[in-house]
Amino acid sequence: MWLLYHVPYTNNGVEYLRQSRLTCLGGGCVVTPRLRPLHFAVGGDGSIYEGRGWKAVGAHASGYNSVSIGIVLIGDFVSQLPLAHQLELTKELITVGVELGYISKDYSLIGHRQVRSTECPGDALFQEITTWDRFDPTVNTN
Repeated sequence: MWLLYHVPYTNNGVEYLRQSRLTCLGGGCVVTPRLRPLHFAVGGDGSIYEGRGWKAVGAHASGYNSVSIGIVLIGDFVSQLPLAHQLELTKELITVGVELGYISKDYSLIGHRQVRSTECPGDALFQEITTWDRFDPTVNTN
Protein backbone atom coordinates (compact mmCIF):
# COMPACT_ATOMS: atom_id res chain seq x y z
CA MET A 1 0.00 0.00 0.00
CA TRP A 2 1.23 3.51 -0.81
CA LEU A 3 0.19 6.51 1.27
CA LEU A 4 0.69 9.93 -0.27
CA TYR A 5 1.26 13.08 1.78
CA HIS A 6 2.17 16.72 1.33
CA VAL A 7 4.06 19.20 3.46
CA PRO A 8 2.94 22.82 3.19
CA TYR A 9 6.16 24.43 2.02
CA THR A 10 6.67 26.54 -1.08
CA ASN A 11 9.79 27.25 -3.15
CA ASN A 12 10.05 23.57 -4.14
CA GLY A 13 10.54 22.53 -0.54
CA VAL A 14 13.76 24.46 0.01
CA GLU A 15 12.60 25.67 3.44
CA TYR A 16 11.52 22.14 4.36
CA LEU A 17 14.91 20.72 3.49
CA ARG A 18 16.76 23.57 5.22
CA GLN A 19 15.03 22.57 8.44
CA SER A 20 16.28 19.04 7.93
CA ARG A 21 19.74 17.57 7.92
CA LEU A 22 20.75 16.18 4.52
CA THR A 23 23.25 13.33 4.64
CA CYS A 24 24.61 12.00 1.35
CA LEU A 25 26.67 8.83 1.22
CA GLY A 26 27.60 6.76 -1.81
CA GLY A 27 25.30 8.66 -4.15
CA GLY A 28 22.23 8.36 -1.93
CA CYS A 29 20.84 11.12 0.25
CA VAL A 30 18.92 10.77 3.50
CA VAL A 31 17.02 13.66 5.04
CA THR A 32 16.62 13.62 8.81
CA PRO A 33 14.90 14.14 11.16
CA ARG A 34 11.87 15.59 9.31
CA LEU A 35 11.62 12.64 6.90
CA ARG A 36 12.33 10.03 9.54
CA PRO A 37 8.71 8.77 9.70
CA LEU A 38 8.36 8.47 5.91
CA HIS A 39 10.09 6.33 3.34
CA PHE A 40 10.59 8.87 0.53
CA ALA A 41 10.02 12.52 -0.38
CA VAL A 42 9.57 13.89 -3.90
CA GLY A 43 10.69 17.48 -4.31
CA GLY A 44 9.74 20.09 -6.84
CA ASP A 45 13.46 20.32 -7.58
CA GLY A 46 13.27 17.00 -9.46
CA SER A 47 14.87 14.96 -6.67
CA ILE A 48 13.66 11.96 -4.73
CA TYR A 49 14.91 11.99 -1.14
CA GLU A 50 15.20 8.83 0.92
CA GLY A 51 13.88 8.81 4.46
CA ARG A 52 13.54 5.27 5.85
CA GLY A 53 14.03 3.63 2.47
CA TRP A 54 12.37 0.49 1.18
CA LYS A 55 13.07 -1.98 3.98
CA ALA A 56 12.25 -0.14 7.22
CA VAL A 57 8.81 0.10 8.80
CA GLY A 58 7.50 3.66 8.65
CA ALA A 59 5.97 5.81 11.38
CA HIS A 60 3.58 7.81 9.25
CA ALA A 61 0.12 6.27 9.66
CA SER A 62 -0.78 4.37 12.81
CA GLY A 63 -2.24 0.98 11.94
CA TYR A 64 -0.78 1.08 8.41
CA ASN A 65 2.95 1.50 9.03
CA SER A 66 3.85 -2.17 8.67
CA VAL A 67 1.87 -2.59 5.44
CA SER A 68 2.64 0.62 3.59
CA ILE A 69 5.27 2.86 2.07
CA GLY A 70 4.87 6.57 2.89
CA ILE A 71 5.76 9.14 0.24
CA VAL A 72 5.57 12.88 0.83
CA LEU A 73 5.37 15.35 -2.04
CA ILE A 74 7.03 18.54 -0.85
CA GLY A 75 4.73 21.51 -1.33
CA ASP A 76 1.30 22.85 -0.44
CA PHE A 77 -1.30 21.06 -2.55
CA VAL A 78 -4.54 22.24 -0.98
CA SER A 79 -5.50 24.36 -3.99
CA GLN A 80 -2.87 23.61 -6.63
CA LEU A 81 -1.29 20.48 -8.04
CA PRO A 82 2.35 19.54 -7.69
CA LEU A 83 4.57 20.26 -10.68
CA ALA A 84 4.09 17.79 -13.53
CA HIS A 85 7.58 16.32 -13.11
CA GLN A 86 6.94 15.86 -9.38
CA LEU A 87 3.86 13.77 -10.16
CA GLU A 88 5.75 11.76 -12.78
CA LEU A 89 8.64 11.09 -10.38
CA THR A 90 6.14 9.85 -7.79
CA LYS A 91 4.63 7.43 -10.30
CA GLU A 92 8.10 6.27 -11.32
CA LEU A 93 9.04 5.68 -7.67
CA ILE A 94 5.95 3.52 -7.23
CA THR A 95 6.84 1.55 -10.39
CA VAL A 96 10.39 1.00 -9.15
CA GLY A 97 9.06 -0.27 -5.81
CA VAL A 98 6.98 -2.86 -7.64
CA GLU A 99 9.81 -3.83 -9.99
CA LEU A 100 12.25 -4.30 -7.10
CA GLY A 101 9.71 -6.44 -5.23
CA TYR A 102 9.41 -4.19 -2.19
CA ILE A 103 5.68 -3.84 -2.75
CA SER A 104 3.08 -6.13 -4.22
CA LYS A 105 1.96 -5.81 -7.82
CA ASP A 106 -1.55 -5.69 -6.33
CA TYR A 107 -0.85 -2.64 -4.14
CA SER A 108 -3.46 -0.05 -3.21
CA LEU A 109 -2.83 3.67 -3.41
CA ILE A 110 -4.45 5.92 -0.82
CA GLY A 111 -4.11 9.43 0.55
CA HIS A 112 -3.12 10.16 4.14
CA ARG A 113 -6.59 11.60 4.87
CA GLN A 114 -8.12 8.18 4.31
CA VAL A 115 -6.46 6.77 7.44
CA ARG A 116 -6.10 9.84 9.64
CA SER A 117 -8.13 12.97 10.33
CA THR A 118 -6.13 15.46 8.25
CA GLU A 119 -6.44 17.50 5.05
CA CYS A 120 -3.25 15.85 3.84
CA PRO A 121 -2.31 15.36 1.00
CA GLY A 122 -4.28 18.51 0.16
CA ASP A 123 -7.50 18.71 -1.84
CA ALA A 124 -5.85 19.24 -5.23
CA LEU A 125 -3.38 16.38 -4.85
CA PHE A 126 -6.01 14.07 -3.39
CA GLN A 127 -8.32 14.67 -6.36
CA GLU A 128 -5.39 13.97 -8.69
CA ILE A 129 -4.47 10.64 -7.11
CA THR A 130 -8.08 9.45 -7.30
CA THR A 131 -7.47 9.24 -11.07
CA TRP A 132 -4.31 7.11 -10.75
CA ASP A 133 -4.20 3.37 -11.32
CA ARG A 134 -4.55 1.39 -8.12
CA PHE A 135 -6.20 4.21 -6.12
CA ASP A 136 -8.48 2.59 -3.54
CA PRO A 137 -11.49 4.72 -2.57
CA THR A 138 -12.81 2.04 -0.21
CA VAL A 139 -10.12 2.65 2.44
CA ASN A 140 -11.44 5.16 4.93
CA THR A 141 -10.94 4.80 8.66
CA ASN A 142 -12.15 8.31 9.57
